[in-house]
Amino acid sequence: METLSERFWSKALMGGPDECWVWHSVKQSNGYGLFRPDGRRGKRVGISAHRYAYTITHGEIPKGMTIDHICNNKLCINPEHLRICTQGQNNRNQPKDKSNKSGLKGVFAHRDNSRWRAAIKVNGKPLHLGIFQTKEEAHAAYCDAARKHHGEFANFG
Repeated sequence: METLSERFWSKALMGGPDECWVWHSVKQSNGYGLFRPDGRRGKRVGISAHRYAYTITHGEIPKGMTIDHICNNKLCINPEHLRICTQGQNNRNQPKDKSNKSGLKGVFAHRDNSRWRAAIKVNGKPLHLGIFQTKEEAHAAYCDAARKHHGEFANFG
């Protein structure tokens, strides 16, 4: 008879240790995988697959903490791609917003439409980084600030 752990891992396309292990079973509306340990269907029955993967490989997730996908792949359950963090740290590791028009994270067209503005959020508050002639210069300023303020959770988009 198949164990619960075997049933869980069988629902992912496993790659090498450095590759994403992609969940290929039930998905939640937010894009994350869903595992139902008891096999029952229905609303609110189950746990996010990445949280389950973390718990069975690393232990319980402390209260008030969340799990961050280092790889930014919501369907990845590779324990090496998952780390415990605060919600703020998780927010720092997000890719650029889908509505971003510059194509570069932290870069926005200046109101005169001939220059570029760089900004970053630090502890939930916006921080203006300057006005630049090119979007690449603005993005370089964003990347420097992200390294400084976000450390290992910096995401350059």
